[in-house]
Amino acid sequence: MADDLARAIVDQLQVDDGPGPLALIYSHLDEHFACADRWLVLKAKRVNGRIVYEACVAGRSSHHLPWRVVTYEHPKAAAALAFAFLEHPHLTGDLPTDLERKPGHQLKLVNVDAHKWKCAEDAQTFRECFHNFYGTFTVTRPSDIEDALRTLVPVSVHAKKCGCE
Repeated sequence: MADDLARAIVDQLQVDDGPGPLALIYSHLDEHFACADRWLVLKAKRVNGRIVYEACVAGRSSHHLPWRVVTYEHPKAAAALAFAFLEHPHLTGDLPTDLERKPGHQLKLVNVDAHKWKCAEDAQTFRECFHNFYGTFTVTRPSDIEDALRTLVPVSVHAKKCGCE
């Protein structure tokens, strides 16, 4: 039995490490300037057989918009940071105004090109990294983000061949 357990652990650690094929993305539109001014990208990757979550954020503070990347072991922590990021530009501090606003933010589920993402040093070129829009998650609380993060860690991803043979 101990040998079976040891084999299972070794097999798990031999899982291919690296980034997952999917990402959740969000961009905030500055209505005054009619352009995006804040970006959030949530990704998952395997490191030594364990799943970690990356929250990548960028904000328009200069001409060069570098990514700030925070890595978490637990999806709850990544979700808390992401929710705070999503809520920040919308809260005014005036309770009646904050309660009247339409709740919810939209996170888009997309394929991520790992090579292009690795080369995207800032938010100016990051849109070229994403393909195949799969759907949208509406976020009204941190647990919604935790649920969305679970979609970033599929067991396998492959293209189904078309045609009958």
